[in-house]
Amino acid sequence: MTLMNTTPDTATAAEAGSSGTQPSVVGDAPRRRRHRRGTRTPADAAGRILMSWPAAVIFGAFAIAPMAIGIYLSLTDWDGVNPARLIGGDNYRRALGPGDFRSSLTITLLIAVIGVIVQNAAGLALALALNRTGRFAKLGRALFFYPVVLPAIAIGYLWHTLLDYHGALNVVLTHLGFAPLDVFASPTLAVGSIVLVTLWQQVGFVMVLYLAGLQAVPAELRQAAQVDGANKWQTFRHVVLPQLAPSVTINVVLGLAGYLKLYELVIALTNGNPAGRTKTTVMRIFEDAFTNGRPGLAAAEGVVLAVLTAVLSFVVILTRRRSEGAVQ
Repeated sequence: MTLMNTTPDTATAAEAGSSGTQPSVVGDAPRRRRHRRGTRTPADAAGRILMSWPAAVIFGAFAIAPMAIGIYLSLTDWDGVNPARLIGGDNYRRALGPGDFRSSLTITLLIAVIGVIVQNAAGLALALALNRTGRFAKLGRALFFYPVVLPAIAIGYLWHTLLDYHGALNVVLTHLGFAPLDVFASPTLAVGSIVLVTLWQQVGFVMVLYLAGLQAVPAELRQAAQVDGANKWQTFRHVVLPQLAPSVTINVVLGLAGYLKLYELVIALTNGNPAGRTKTTVMRIFEDAFTNGRPGLAAAEGVVLAVLTAVLSFVVILTRRRSEGAVQ
């Protein structure tokens, strides 16, 4: 038989166990509160606010405040000198009515639609051609991406020199026996030159996004299509292209936004000629603000352009979301 020494502490613990209560493991030491994972205390919330307020202040000062000031000025007849006077929606009615701004908006939308289609088709073709390993593929990617990093104003002046009536294009055409082209005297050719030069500058960026999408396509899907007897076109149409839905969405949205705010390149390339037929929306806004002395009207035109860009981007994203959902 074993004898047990029962101290007061063990006796107390035994009594606590028999009564159904758990004994204190720490004795007389103060109990520490243990917060569950995921719970937030006021100190945590204060810390998050303290860490985020510098970014919030910068965003408010350089994004929200200018936007609010622009909307306010769009409701006034401010001329840049005299005190502003509220006139309601007169500036919006003038901007959206028949006139120079609406014609420039039509030209800009035409350039944007044609440019986005051509730019995405060319970028996808280049991505398919350069989606391989090897020195020539790497060199090709670098060469096509190089114009992306060049300033738009420099690109505009460069191509203006090449496409001018006395430029390199007509020199080559004359040597080949063709009649010279006066590109900047024809509205159709001038608009085409804007699309062409913008394509030359941005196709490398579009190509890179499509290359990323192509390299993310699982090889098992291609192999399964080949096992099922699909040829290259059928594999691309039914396997690869649906997987590129996110890349298509990004390229279309960025392309639309880029074309709608064209300014520097057009200034250097055509300067809105001939007779204002290539004057884009942003050019018209700058002209109303600084040349015609109507900053209030220019602010209204800027708000219209911003809303139009947001609406078109939202529509594109909603439309493309169905394709992306079907892929997932």
